[in-house]
Formats: sequence, structure tokens, C-alpha cells
Amino acid sequence: MSASSPWAFGPSVEIDPSTVDVMIDQTIHHHREQPAVHGFRDDGSELTLSYDDVDSHANVVAWELRHRGVGPGDRVVVLSGRSPWLPSVMVGVLRAGAAYVPVDASYPAERISYIVNDCQPDVVIGLGEVSVPTSNAQTNNVSTSNPPTWELRRPDEYFSSDGTRHREEFRASDRTRELLPDDPCYLIYTSGTTGNPKGAVNPHRAVASHLQWVVRTLGQDAKLGQDADSSASAGELRMLHKAPIGFDVGVAELLCPLACAGRIVIPGQGWFPGDPFALGDMIETYSVTTLSMVPSMLRVMFDVLDDVGLGYEQFASLRHVLLGGEAVPNDLVERAQAVLPSRLLGLYGPSETAMDVAWVDFSRPYSGAATDSAGTPDSEPTADSDHARVLSAAEAWADPSTHDDNSRAGIDQSATDNPTNEESSTGGTLVGWPEDNVVFYVVDENMNEVPDSQSGELCIAGAQVGAGYFNNPEVTAEAFVPSPHPDRDGGTMYRTGDVMSRDKRGMLRFEGRIGDQVKIRGNRVELGDVETHLRRLDMVSDAAVAVDRTGGEATLVGGIVVSEGATASDGGDTAGHTTISQRVKAELATLVPEYMVPSVLVVMTELPHNDHGKIDRRALIARVNAVSSANSGGA
Repeated sequence: MSASSPWAFGPSVEIDPSTVDVMIDQTIHHHREQPAVHGFRDDGSELTLSYDDVDSHANVVAWELRHRGVGPGDRVVVLSGRSPWLPSVMVGVLRAGAAYVPVDASYPAERISYIVNDCQPDVVIGLGEVSVPTSNAQTNNVSTSNPPTWELRRPDEYFSSDGTRHREEFRASDRTRELLPDDPCYLIYTSGTTGNPKGAVNPHRAVASHLQWVVRTLGQDAKLGQDADSSASAGELRMLHKAPIGFDVGVAELLCPLACAGRIVIPGQGWFPGDPFALGDMIETYSVTTLSMVPSMLRVMFDVLDDVGLGYEQFASLRHVLLGGEAVPNDLVERAQAVLPSRLLGLYGPSETAMDVAWVDFSRPYSGAATDSAGTPDSEPTADSDHARVLSAAEAWADPSTHDDNSRAGIDQSATDNPTNEESSTGGTLVGWPEDNVVFYVVDENMNEVPDSQSGELCIAGAQVGAGYFNNPEVTAEAFVPSPHPDRDGGTMYRTGDVMSRDKRGMLRFEGRIGDQVKIRGNRVELGDVETHLRRLDMVSDAAVAVDRTGGEATLVGGIVVSEGATASDGGDTAGHTTISQRVKAELATLVPEYMVPSVLVVMTELPHNDHGKIDRRALIARVNAVSSANSGGA
């Protein structure tokens, strides 16, 4: 297989340093007195920790782990909820050389036990008032017993005690052995097809590459804000830690600010991330500049705020809104750009790679392509042309033409000469360009690269590819396969299962999941395509569809949230709601073939989401069936 696309390879950049612990230590060394974490104690009182505090606490954790025999190549589970002490504990785990395995304490006990048994940790740290499960089990044919536990129930008292405050610095030479770039940095447990989660391993090399991309992009953009504002906090990246800690975004929300010498803002335990009012209060009160959001949750936030007639003044401090975890619909991009004062970025990356591997700046989607001498993206680049290459985000944003001096954040204008929806009415939603040291191949079922404009499975190679699934060689061998250019792309690529294509200017576009390409009465249907068309209807604010196989035959069903002005309820299609469903189905039938129109379409006040904020299709099917049964078929 040859790399036929000139857009396959992201910029090649040296990874220096090549381990994450060194990156964080460098930040600490240069910013000791600067605030690193702002959070809340269990009693609700506020707490600010400096980089020097984080350093001191991390030394304590590293020494404790070292005395327990933990070192490079080992794994440490951190069982916790939201905690201002979590960054310090994470840094301490990495400083000892071990892999950080975050597990959300709110998970069901059975899931926690499974993860602990599967990853075979050398220590389980219970941070705060959490219950560390104890059980003997057999996982993946390996018998396991209870690992050693360290219950750090009152970290405030522990880290401030005389016995720990003056603990000597933990150095690399104190480890059990040298930490290598290919040693694991963190494990994230992701959903598996068998129902059991799989532990995706990401090595230091991969994570360091991504974090250095973040420093070159978000960190550089922060400096632009500092140049325009002489205040003490100008330019500081303040990121809200809102994702569950066991999600890869939750890891990124801790590591990215530390890499950029920024500040992590951690809400209290009772804070609910799905509450738009609580979110706005947190952003305004603590001048949050960087926010990660799942697109469907951002839509819910917009709907709620618009329904009550509130403005968006609380979001004035935002410089970056990072959308990921789902495809980003074009109408949501337009809506966000109209009300938010921030640069809107789409980030893409499965858990099997180090956080994110693709980016797109929605205000200038084609800024990731090198420009010709006239300063405009070439319409049809070829492999032989000088400008047929991918720019880094830092390169793209360094061009003064990408910034609007009159903007509050120095961001791009949504100018009429650069519309967000350019070329996006067909061919999937924008995914973007490979980050530095990342390679994208779009392949057919025979693993041959397809020409640009044709659809295929996205395979990811390069520095940010993970090391596979822990203790699961069979599944690893299926998903992580040899790459075509080992001298240039690292030798291994990850099969994402995502169907993508490139447009004529190199932009990668998401068209659906391989599993979403279902057959309805013999016709291939992509769920994302149906959802996109539903959202374009005036009556529909949001939509999701799924394939229901409970009757033995694949049936397309869906839920819609109606736009303002239409009456909606979470329940039966009665008293006018049947009319709404029928009208939506009739209008959809004018846009797509009959087999792409859901057999059952239920009006809902909101779509069901899982704990990570993504659409929960199983719950969607269950709700549709319940409403349909109660109303003798409903729509």
C-alpha cells in the first residue's frame, strides 16, 4: 500500500522531552509560585494549590509508591471523584515511573472490581472518602488477588503534616529503573464489544507528542491574549476539569494545563456538568478560558439557555471551546460561532491513541492546508505540488490573516469569504488534519488506501498510536496492525472503525461508523447521514437514530427534540405530537430515500446520554419501544 494522498502525514516534529514527567517537572521548575489548581475541599471551602504545592505533594506520593516497590512499567489505580488533590497524585504516580489508571469512584462496584482485577495494579490509591473494592476474581484467564491499597482519605491533612511537608525531592535516579518513552503513561478503560471494558495503553512517547502539540497551539494562542492584555492573568490557560476522571478527556483536562503552565479549575463534588447554569457560573467566576464539550451536550446547553432567554455573557472569558467525542454537525458550529466569543476547535481521537490526533479550526477550516503564493488554499493540490502538505495548528495561526484584531479573543472572524459550511453540505462532517507526528490512512476492506474523495476506514499511525489493550493480545492484534511505511509512520496503525473520506482540498470528513453502515431491507444506511438530514429540518432541534433488532429484523427508529415553537414532551406522541412526528417523517422523505426514514420517530424533551455525554443508543431504543408500545405503535 502506498500513501497516495498528499495529506496523509502531519508535520514531523521532534518529541522533546519524550516522557511526560519531565515535561511537567520543567513547568514546575519555571512556575513554582504560579497557581496550578483551584478546587474545593469536601466541606465546600475553596483551595488553591501552586505549582510548588503540586511538586511537594507529588514527591510524597512518589516516595510512598517507591517504598511499596512501584516503578516504571507498573500500574497504579487511582480511585477518586473530583478532587483538587487528583493532579498532585497523578503527577506523583508518573514521577515514580508508573502508569496512571484513573477509575471514577461513581462507577458501579462491579465495574470497578473488573478494572482493578484486569489491570493487575501494584497499588490502588483510594483518594478521599471512597470505598476500595476487595475481591478475588479471574480476568482474561489470569487469576488475580487483592492488590495493595493506600487509602488517602484526608489528603489535606496528610499533605500538610510535618512528616510529609519536608519530604526530599524525588529524582529520576530514585526509580527502580530508567523510565523509557515506550513505558506506559496511562491506561483508560473503554467499552468493549463483549460488554467488558478494555484497557487502552498509551505510552509516554505518544502522550508527550500530543501535549507538545497542545503547548504549541493552545499555549501559543494564550500568548497572543497576553500580548493584547497586560493584566497578571492574561494569557493564562485555565481549563475546567468537567469530564469523568476515567475518560481520556478527563486525563487531558489535567495534563494539558500542567503542560502549558496553566491552571486546572476543578468543581466541587456536588457540581453537575450537565447543568448549563452551573457551568456558566463556574466559567464566569473562575475566568475559565478552555472548555471541552461533547457536541450533543453543547446543543442541550444552547437549547436550555435559549429557552429561558438568557444571554451568553457568562462565557466571555472563553478562548477555546474544544468539541470532541462525537461528530460535530455543521448547524451546531454555526450556532456556537454566533454566540460564543471563542475559537471553536474540533478534536478527534479514540482512546486507543494519545488523546486527540486530528484538529480543525471551524472558523477557518482549511487553515490546516498550506497555501499557495496568493495566500489562498489550493483547490486541488497534488502530491507533487509544494503546497500539498498539512500545516500544524501553530503554523496556521501564526499567519496574521487568520486573526481578527477587533475580536475580543483575537480569534478568526466568521467571514463571508470563509464560510464554515464550505463544501460541507455533503460528504460528512469535518474532522480535520493530522496533528504533529500523526499519519492518517483511509483504506478499503483489503487494507489498500483509497483515493481521496472515496470512503474507507480511517487507520491512524505515527507517534500517538497507543500500545494496544492491556493483557488482551488477541483483540490488540485485530485492532493494531502493521503500517505500510514503518520507516516513516512508526510501524503500527490502529484501525478506528470510523468511515471517513477526504475532500478535494485534503480535509478529512467523518461519514459514520463501520457498525453504523447497517442494512435496512437490503439497503445500506449510515446513521449519521439520517441524523444530519433530520437536524436540517426546521421543526427539529436535535435528533438521534438507532437500529432496533429486537423483533429479529433491523428497523430504523429515532428520537427528535423539536425546535422552539413546537410542543414537545418526553413521552407519548399524543395530542398533536403524532402530527409533529408525521410531519417530520414526511419532510424527511422528500430529502432521503424511503428506507432512510425511521419507522418509528418519537418526540422527546431531550435525547438520552451516557455518563460520558455521548448519545446512548441502547437507551434511545428502549425509550422508543416504551413509547411505541404505550401508544400502540405511536408514529
